[in-house]
Amino acid sequence: MKHFLLSAGLILSGVTALAGGFGRNETGQKALGLGGAFSAIGRDASVIYFNPGSLVLLDTSSISLGFTAVSSNTVFNNVRSGEQSRTTQGILPLGYLYASYQLSHKFAAGLGINSPYAYTTEWDEMWEGRSIVRKSSFYSIYLQPTLSYRITDRFSVGAGLVYGMGQINFDRQIGETNVDFMAEAKGSGLGYNIGVLGSLDEFVSFSITYKSAVKMKLDDGEATFGNLGPFQNTYPAKAKVKSSIDLPSTLSVGLTDRISDKVSMAFEFNLTSWSVYDTLNFEFPDGGQPTTSRARVYEDAMAFRAGIQYRHDSLTTIRGGLFYDETPLRDVFL
Repeated sequence: MKHFLLSAGLILSGVTALAGGFGRNETGQKALGLGGAFSAIGRDASVIYFNPGSLVLLDTSSISLGFTAVSSNTVFNNVRSGEQSRTTQGILPLGYLYASYQLSHKFAAGLGINSPYAYTTEWDEMWEGRSIVRKSSFYSIYLQPTLSYRITDRFSVGAGLVYGMGQINFDRQIGETNVDFMAEAKGSGLGYNIGVLGSLDEFVSFSITYKSAVKMKLDDGEATFGNLGPFQNTYPAKAKVKSSIDLPSTLSVGLTDRISDKVSMAFEFNLTSWSVYDTLNFEFPDGGQPTTSRARVYEDAMAFRAGIQYRHDSLTTIRGGLFYDETPLRDVFL
């Protein structure tokens, strides 16, 4: 028998978007309901992303898909002038699709498609930080074919190859020139996702997963310079541009305890290597313009998650969760 799960949600959360950099927690509705503490307790097709080692333990082949819309709002307060600036509140659509197939008692395969990293920010055209940024967005899509193997009845492993695609858009004013700089670039990169799941007994299970960093080379891009005025001989109207973005790795350790036939608790620790995201550069391969570089002072960050699951019957399960997601921005930085 095949199972099909469709879920949708609207998350109005500025805290989630800012606390964990631009990593998205909305890559699975069940995981979101448990505060992200899912790598040791998950038993649906979304484990392709959360813990490939659990994939072989699913009872049947299955499909899981969902959609989430995220809205965030950022406020900048200038302590010297007292001026306050606020981003335009927009909607960031996020979706996922996971499909699993049980090849045998020992093997399972699957494919995951999701957007684990994404953000969108838009300030007023004339806000005081317009020489730093006015509009900026990044969207990723990960494709992950996965294979899982049951070593024993208490221990299983899994691994997936990640092909990541991304697109970045950036808009700012160049210094005091009033020249508008707008860039768009897209490209791809490779990574991997590995996980193990072990059972200490019939009640307690543990998990260890590692999602590698993905370096995206965004070589297919174009920059546009507008409002040139007296700078028409300084800046071209259009130019080829390329960029790159380092998306971080994440190490996760999870634990779940089945307290009774109906109640289970889950705990998880994450360490994300946000320090790899140190600069955002736009290079002009045809020359004529210097490389545009924006520093990023991100540091590695931890997250602590806990969730509880109550299975009322075969059709109804109630989940709740809490998490503390450390910000990768230790100092005030825009």
